Amino acid sequence: MKKAVYTITGVILLSLFTFTQSITIVKPNNRSTWAKNEAHTIEWRKSGEMDANVKIRLFRGSSRIKSITNSTPTRNENFRCPPNFFNDVPDGSYTIKVKTLNNNVSGNSAVFRIGPPPDNNNGDGGNNNNNSDSPQFRPPARNPRLKKPKVKLIPMSSIKIVYPRPNTDISIYGDEDGNFPGTIPIRWEKLGIGVHEEYVKITLSKYNSPFLLKTLTTKTGNNGTYYAFFKKNFKSGKYTFAIETLDNKVLAECGPVQIYNQDDYASTSVEWWLENR
Repeated sequence: MKKAVYTITGVILLSLFTFTQSITIVKPNNRSTWAKNEAHTIEWRKSGEMDANVKIRLFRGSSRIKSITNSTPTRNENFRCPPNFFNDVPDGSYTIKVKTLNNNVSGNSAVFRIGPPPDNNNGDGGNNNNNSDSPQFRPPARNPRLKKPKVKLIPMSSIKIVYPRPNTDISIYGDEDGNFPGTIPIRWEKLGIGVHEEYVKITLSKYNSPFLLKTLTTKTGNNGTYYAFFKKNFKSGKYTFAIETLDNKVLAECGPVQIYNQDDYASTSVEWWLENR
């Protein structure tokens, strides 16, 4: 009797443990359209203990189209695809699957588009499959006495990074003990007349790398200025800054930006650097 109780209890606990494991893809969503010449970030949220690495695949319907990565850390909850990564993929609607390497846990994204936005007249991908035997559609003749209605286009809200600009060289400095890390001011403009998100996050990646290197801030006011701090041991190199609203609807990137560290070049005080910017 006790053995049966222990067995049932073990099954229940195992079921509860399995149930708490999940992967939910939050980006792309069903409003996403990914241009092929731009970089795009896949984001997910995980729940429960699971395999340390996941693989990511691109699907069209039930057919696997492309292997995005064979292994990336599960805990990172993001993977960045560089510009032109989807050039070999036809325009159309797709889904993304994130799956642990042991195949125990997986998550599917909502349907999103790769390529230009769909043509409203032609449907998905802009392909018009007209039958030559069917009569061609002709729009009704317009009465010349009727005035054509004016359409007022409202621009979408967007962000433009004004500093640093692409191909900018920046030096960061600290004191000899590393107590005052280098500071880089990041400035941007809010464009369009739509509703702007109140907060943004700012990240840093190695230039032309799909991996997120550093989150400079997870939340700061969308007010156009943020001072990013860098420790003394920060490595010199080319980097890309990214500013994204917390609702993941607006993204702006700037790169390459060459950052120099004081270990590689002559030292200068932070005060002098800020005064001369």
